[in-house]
Parts: sequence; C-alpha cells; structure tokens
Amino acid sequence: MKKENKKIGVLDMNIDSIHLINAIRNRFKNDDIYYINDHYIETYEGLDIDDIKKYVSNNLQYLLSKNIDILVVANDTIIEYCEDLFTDLQIPVINIVSETINYVNKNYEYKNLGFLACSSIIEANIYQKNFRYNHLYNMNGDDLKDLIRTHLVKTTESFQEAKNVIVPVYKKDLDLIIPSLINFLMVNVEINEWLKDVPMLPIDEIICDLIQDHLYPNTQLDIKGKGNTYICVKENMDNKFLSRYIKSKFIVINTEEEKQNETI
Repeated sequence: MKKENKKIGVLDMNIDSIHLINAIRNRFKNDDIYYINDHYIETYEGLDIDDIKKYVSNNLQYLLSKNIDILVVANDTIIEYCEDLFTDLQIPVINIVSETINYVNKNYEYKNLGFLACSSIIEANIYQKNFRYNHLYNMNGDDLKDLIRTHLVKTTESFQEAKNVIVPVYKKDLDLIIPSLINFLMVNVEINEWLKDVPMLPIDEIICDLIQDHLYPNTQLDIKGKGNTYICVKENMDNKFLSRYIKSKFIVINTEEEKQNETI
C-alpha cells in the first residue's frame, strides 16, 4: 500500500551533517526531504549570538513554510546557541545532541567512550556533562572535518589525520566512538584502521529510527517511492560538489531567488 507523502526537514550548519540525507533517502523512499544550510558561512562559532539566531531562525521559517511534518536539527552548534527556537514548534523535533546523549546513556552507560567533536563543541561541554560514563576521552576532529568538507576521504591525508585524532584513545579499552557531526561517519573506515573493532555510533540510523517512530509507527515502509530531495541554499552550490556527498537525485533551490520570484 502506498503511504501518504511526508515532508522531512533537516537543518544544518554549512554541510557538516549533509551525509544524513543518504540515510533518510534510503529509508523513506516516498517522502520529500528539505535540507537547508548557510553554506556561505563556514561556521556560526565566533559570530554574535543574535546574528546566529537570525540565520537559524530564517532557515527554520523557510522549512516551516514548506509544511514539513518533522524537523531534524542535525548540527550541534545550532543546538548550542539556538535550542530555544525549537521548543514550541507544533511538529516533532529531533535534536541531534539530546538524542545522542539519550541513546548513549541507555545503551552504553558507564562504558569507556571516545567523543569525536570539533574543539568548539568539546569546549562547550554540551555533551560530556550529560553522558554517564566510566572514562570519556575527547578526540579533536577539527582537521578531519576540513578534510571531509573538501571530500578528501579514503585518501592518504584522511588516514593520517584519523591516526592523529585517535591519539588520546589509542590502546585504551574503548567501547564506543561518538561522532558529534554526522559527516564524521564518512571516515569510519579510517578510524577503524587504527581502532579495530570499536564501533562508531550510527547516529544517522538512530535519527531515521526516530523519524520512523514519529511518522510511521508500527507501519511497513515502502521499498520504492518517488520522493524528492531538495537542497535549499541562499547562494548557488555546484551540483558536482554536492553529488560527492549525496548519493541520490536532488534538486537545488536558491531560496533568495525563490523569494524574489514570489514577489514579482
């Protein structure tokens, strides 16, 4: 039976969690995905808090204008500064920070954890203060994130940087690696080259499970469908660049051009 078409909104900073689109598309064949970011801004860190909230609020309002059925806030920096923007929404909201914490505490309580995150998030302590752990080791992923953004994965550079990243946990009795950004899953092979048999938290699949629980509880999903993937940006992005990350067909929407056309 064909299910009703749903709309899934994904809110990101730059392209730090764009890899999530692949997991959502693989699971929800018949639904539309609206992914939005401020690609021209490398990071919100260091900006005035009011400016950050303005950027995020504008992107949020755009997604809501598409009548999305559920929102995934897929970036921890957005949660760090703007969590209050999502508290009174009339649709379900999946918060990458709280869902990561909840899952880890439920399934890996008092285990030895490696936390792979950017230095700003490590310093913000929004995850670590809430984990229940035996030992927690911070792993600085700043340079690894830069390699992923330029799509230098499965390269000599990415394997070498993965080696640098795992220094704090090398030869530790580690039970789990927790990526704070979904794109860190793209270097799982490199990490496991040095930390064999240590799983990386599959936060993309965890988020998909939560979407399914909200939109399709106790329902068999379609294995085929014609849902669209929309990449919503304020300035044009090269399709070839995007296709390095997105494994399915997608449509790029320039939100500024769309706004101008609506006023004509």
